[in-house]
Amino acid sequence: MNRYFLKNIVKQEWVLAVIAVFMQFALIPGLAKAQTGQATLDRQQIVLGEQAQLRLKIADIPDGYSLVGFYGWDTTRQHVEVVEQNKMDTVNLNNQLTYIQDWKITSFDSGKWSLPITGAILVDQQGQKKEIKIDSVYLDVLPVDISNMKDYHDIKDILTVKYFDPYWIIVGVAALLVIILLVVLIRYFVKRKKKKPVKKPKIEGSPLDWALGEIEKLRAQKLSMYQYFGSLNETLRTYLQEKANLPTYKETSDELILRMRELYKSDVVAGSFYQNLKMMDAVKFAKYVPSEEIKEKTTNEIVEALKLFDKKVNEASVKPTK
Repeated sequence: MNRYFLKNIVKQEWVLAVIAVFMQFALIPGLAKAQTGQATLDRQQIVLGEQAQLRLKIADIPDGYSLVGFYGWDTTRQHVEVVEQNKMDTVNLNNQLTYIQDWKITSFDSGKWSLPITGAILVDQQGQKKEIKIDSVYLDVLPVDISNMKDYHDIKDILTVKYFDPYWIIVGVAALLVIILLVVLIRYFVKRKKKKPVKKPKIEGSPLDWALGEIEKLRAQKLSMYQYFGSLNETLRTYLQEKANLPTYKETSDELILRMRELYKSDVVAGSFYQNLKMMDAVKFAKYVPSEEIKEKTTNEIVEALKLFDKKVNEASVKPTK
């Protein structure tokens, strides 16, 4: 009797324990139901560039859990693109939260693509994280049929085109131009090396008489200062070359004066030409324009200098007798 009573008591305790556990799960919705993720499309097929609506949903989230990261999109897979994301909706039913968000997606690659949706993250009060994943969702992207369009033109067969390669013509023309350029440059440098002979005026009589006669002719002509002093300078250099064999057409005025001073050991001879030669150079290079009075004075000084120089040269050419 006692043994049978004890067995009944044990059976009753087990029944009560099972009932208690069941009531506990029934009273705590967060433990009775598991959190679920869901993704649905409003259409399974689209054509290239068309848009479809994707609804993402997390349901049955109890108190004590918080959403720290909603579903994301793996941007490394670029067959399907997100066009727009609407605001997230939150629904609270019997202390269980549900999050819903609508996305608009599209694709420009034909084929059947798996949507690259990443999982959502929940955190409980103890800080433990839980990832809510969804099953794979596929979208069929179909090519656009444009064969019935009025402006549609199908791809034609490849046409044979006659191709002309102008490479060798271009090379030939370039070579010809190079040859012509070389010939022109060679002729140019050869002509530069050839010195044009200086035209010497024909002198009749003594160089002094010729020079004085040329000066009188210049005085009688109506010339500009540039022309007058240019001709006067030419007459003077021709005289010095003919009378004393000086290289007047190869040397500057300064070099010519130094040579005259060394040859005749006379500052008077060199000095009589120096200032007038420098002034004629200034007029020649448009640095100075003398007046009529200076023009006449300079001409007279050159005449006297020529006579003095002619006398010195004649004296130097006479050999002393023993």
